[in-house]
Amino acid sequence: MPSGRRCRLRGQGILDRWVGIALAWLWAVDGVRPTWTDWLGVGLCLTGATVIILGSRPH
Repeated sequence: MPSGRRCRLRGQGILDRWVGIALAWLWAVDGVRPTWTDWLGVGLCLTGATVIILGSRPH
């Protein structure tokens, strides 16, 4: 069974893909070019996920 840290890192990979796919869909399928606020939102989302994943966990 993988360690808790490894599971959390796997979860971040899913989040990264989800956010990337959402922006790609917006641009490619809906034909809407992402604005600076879309990119800012992606940055905030990934930063928040990184803080949660790398944050201290009680053992």
